[in-house]
Amino acid sequence: MREVSNVCRNIKRLYNFEPMATEGEIRAAALQFVRKISGFTKPSAKNEEAFNRAVNEIARASSALLGSLVTNAPPKNRATESSRPTLVRFDEKEINKMISITILFFNRNLIDLFDKNMGVVPKLKSLKLKA
Repeated sequence: MREVSNVCRNIKRLYNFEPMATEGEIRAAALQFVRKISGFTKPSAKNEEAFNRAVNEIARASSALLGSLVTNAPPKNRATESSRPTLVRFDEKEINKMISITILFFNRNLIDLFDKNMGVVPKLKSLKLKA
């Protein structure tokens, strides 16, 4: 079985914070989890009961888990943790698009540079570069 480290990156850590996680926060995390694994943002009428049941069961299990965990670490301050910058991750498609835009930008600037400094490049100028 392959392990995936960022499966639900929109779900925030709820354990060991002061103040403790509320039932609303636990339910919101459960909802995000069910949305992720089901692929539904809002289920159809036929799937709504199963969807809501899953959210309730995961919220209940999460609440029980948070209530039974123990640690010697001092609780973290929510305000301090939420003000820290977060790591932004891009998928391969987004990275390829950014690379293409960078290359396009570089090519256009290179053409302008040659034209200004050498007075050449009539053929290059006629090329239609698309973003």
